Amino acid sequence: MSISGVLLAADFHTDFDESTFAEITGLSKDSPGAPSQDFSLNTATGTLDFVTVNADMWGARNNAPMAWVSSPTVSLGETWFVETYVTMEKDGSNTREVAGFGFYGADGSIPDVGLGLDDWNGWNARLQGFGDNNPNVGGVDLGAAPGVFLRSEITEGGVTDTYNFFYKVNAGDAWTQLGGIATDFQASSVNSRVGIFLKSNNGGGGAQFDFLTVGTLIPQGNPAVTAISFTDADAIELSWTSIPGNRYSVEVSTNLDDWTTLAGTFDAAASPAILTKVVVDTPTADETVKYYRVRIE
Repeated sequence: MSISGVLLAADFHTDFDESTFAEITGLSKDSPGAPSQDFSLNTATGTLDFVTVNADMWGARNNAPMAWVSSPTVSLGETWFVETYVTMEKDGSNTREVAGFGFYGADGSIPDVGLGLDDWNGWNARLQGFGDNNPNVGGVDLGAAPGVFLRSEITEGGVTDTYNFFYKVNAGDAWTQLGGIATDFQASSVNSRVGIFLKSNNGGGGAQFDFLTVGTLIPQGNPAVTAISFTDADAIELSWTSIPGNRYSVEVSTNLDDWTTLAGTFDAAASPAILTKVVVDTPTADETVKYYRVRIE
């Protein structure tokens, strides 16, 4: 089943609005077949654009390009997540393509499974085993949608981890979880990297990634304060973990026993942000110690 949570921290996030690929700290290139199998940062559209020809990743990498980031380090029972948005041309009768993300461990290797926008087996979000179609679970037909949001949540289990997979068409939609074997999917394969990819048949193809986020989760209802600082005007500015669409209150205390709710509430930062940063209080000159905590409304 799905684990619902507040996003604790984005270990990695990019909107691909940097000026050069080298400026994307934490994202590395594993693209063995350049230039026909490669990706590049499109500064005009703010996307990472992939191209491939005859790179089907069926049992072997076949020079398919991947851009990867290290997976978070979590403790047993903790959960981390991956999220992205990908678009490509819907033309399955001419070229067959799948673009999304997978989990793997070294340059040149392939993931055991990947979650992608699939123009090979219809037009849907699909979880697929590379080389054996185990698993092979697709969502509903996406119709005229040019792309899809993809998400996976991974719970650390030691030798065997538990994966769940989700998709949605629009940013404001609720996530739809892939069912069947894709629910609480168990895997013991290497997952030290998260790689975004494009694979295709000999007709070739292209795909565009709009953002990539990799982070960790804590239980819903428990926003965590991540930073506190003074502004130039001696006001208190707090940052805390948040879910877009939620609203939060801030409580203050001078002794950690008695708490008072500050006036007003604070809306979470808009998606895809996972931290809210707000000026919440301006202490008086005689207030030397104050403690703050945040609660969800």
